Amino acid sequence: MKRATKKIIDFFPHLEKHIPDSESVILEQQTLDNLNETEQVFLKMIWFFERPKDNNFNLYDLLEHIDKDWLSFALECIFIYFSEDTYLMDESKFSIVTENSIYLNQSDFVEFLNKHKKSHGMNFSRAMLHTYFKRGLIPKPDLTVANNRYWLKETCNLYLDSISIND
Repeated sequence: MKRATKKIIDFFPHLEKHIPDSESVILEQQTLDNLNETEQVFLKMIWFFERPKDNNFNLYDLLEHIDKDWLSFALECIFIYFSEDTYLMDESKFSIVTENSIYLNQSDFVEFLNKHKKSHGMNFSRAMLHTYFKRGLIPKPDLTVANNRYWLKETCNLYLDSISIND
């Protein structure tokens, strides 16, 4: 089972039994007829995630058939599918957090720390920051999206202050 599928199943556990239903056109329609619109969209998404060569997913379904409260969850599932299940999306080429965001991803956090190297005297790398994170030496992320960690700029500044060399 794909990670993106598991994420959906965690919210809609009753959909798991319908995963094989996409193999029969008649069974597929009967299954969909017994679900509400939101469940239908997420089941179609699961069918695509599990067998993309045999099943299509139409993004129009997100626009037309799900409540706006579910949209970010659906997009997160799509992100997980392409970044973790297919590995087609390289994290260095795309980030949900924008350039003007109040959040820094791991690479941005490293860049921020190296920009202020004079105040702490260390040369950070992504690997070093990851190791520090695993050891609990840096703050916990303020936001995690699809296993990508993000820190508020304020959190990064507080961490910088904590490691700065006092004169």
